[in-house]
Amino acid sequence: MLVLDFLFQFHLPCSRERNRPAQPTRSEVRRWCEQQAVLINGRRAHWRDTVDFPLWQVIFFPASPTSRVTFIDRTL
Repeated sequence: MLVLDFLFQFHLPCSRERNRPAQPTRSEVRRWCEQQAVLINGRRAHWRDTVDFPLWQVIFFPASPTSRVTFIDRTL
């Protein structure tokens, strides 16, 4: 499964680029990956990469202290 397909099915943070918070589009998610704003299991994820399962961590916007969103699976 490609990273873009997985992330689009995943619970994504809201987009703030429009007038109101909304679910991001596929192109926004792809741009986030291209701008290195997504970490999967501690590594930068490009939208064309394949997802290595099991996943234990997904971080959106790791460089931003205010916009950072982290999902961690503590069962692994």
